[in-house]
Amino acid sequence: MATLLVISGRNEGEWYSIPEDRPLVVGREETLIAELLDPAVSRRHFEIRRNESNGRYYLADLKSRNGVRVEGRRIKSLHPLVNENLIQVGYTLMVYVDVDVEDDDDAQRRIRAAQKKQAEHIAAVREHEAEIEDKARRREQRNRRAMGKGGGFFSSLFRRSRK
Repeated sequence: MATLLVISGRNEGEWYSIPEDRPLVVGREETLIAELLDPAVSRRHFEIRRNESNGRYYLADLKSRNGVRVEGRRIKSLHPLVNENLIQVGYTLMVYVDVDVEDDDDAQRRIRAAQKKQAEHIAAVREHEAEIEDKARRREQRNRRAMGKGGGFFSSLFRRSRK
């Protein structure tokens, strides 16, 4: 069996075992086992089902209005899941794990680990973005200095045309 862990959003801390014999439907509908309290989630947003022939789990968007993202990419057709895939619907972030969670303590430990991993990923992305911005700022400063000294391609063209 596999498990879906909610790591952020209004249902943070909840977890759902994914049955082997039927799909787990996730959405806002009150009758669902995996009911999400998220206004950006459709009543029946997506499902995860096991393929009996290969034993793998697949995610299918159920024609939701706002879509489903796995690892940041919008899913448009049946998508195979791998361990620790991040799934985002609306304002809710979940992680798929390919193990059956034993109990609530085990689930909370796995949720905290996923939250930590997500926070580290966000910090690394922000650091990378800051490096890119810093390089662009230094490049711009070099270009301005070169233009101010009478250097640069366009200023040399202007000087030639005035002669």
